[in-house]
Amino acid sequence: MRFFVLADMEGNITDFFHAQKLIIYEKTMQWVPVDEVKIVNTQNMTRSEIENLSQNICTIIKEQDSEMLIGTEIVGIPYQILNKNGIIMCETDGISQNIFDEIYDDFYNTFEDEEVQVEDAPPYPVCVAEDGFYYFDFDKAMKVHPTLSSKKRLIPFLEQELYTCLTIRCSHIMPWLEYYTEQHGLSMDYKREDGVYIVNIMHGLCERVGEYNG
Repeated sequence: MRFFVLADMEGNITDFFHAQKLIIYEKTMQWVPVDEVKIVNTQNMTRSEIENLSQNICTIIKEQDSEMLIGTEIVGIPYQILNKNGIIMCETDGISQNIFDEIYDDFYNTFEDEEVQVEDAPPYPVCVAEDGFYYFDFDKAMKVHPTLSSKKRLIPFLEQELYTCLTIRCSHIMPWLEYYTEQHGLSMDYKREDGVYIVNIMHGLCERVGEYNG
């Protein structure tokens, strides 16, 4: 299993538009960097150049029999092209053995007993306070209900439910989420606490953010 990480010249994880190379991590006993591939990424790229770079990154990843790209931010045209080519994208502020393991568990591990603690891990957001405040523990739900993707869990809620604020607890931010909220006029903010993200999504007209930390 190989993961590709967007990195700057010093090897620090970065976003798509500041990446200068892809560092390839592979797990033996631990996740270790096994190779890196330099990419040509300049400021003020044209749309065509962005599309070509995105496509080249897709090719590089697939040539290594991988499908996982990790960065601090992957949005816009790069996200659309990578997603269309079947690349799985994860956003995180940093990388570590635990983060890699969590990403692997979320996307590649299967859980034989889906009934364990089902009552403690609902597959969809639940109302936790009056006036439409909802909470969703994505990581716990993923382990109990691994067959449901993040889009299947959240998009029906976001499009059909009357809510004031949805708070999501997750180890990494779903790569499609920020783009989706922007396109649908929703407000989104997040912070990192004790190694996990707390994401708040609310309607653009809402001025007060409610948060439930479980």
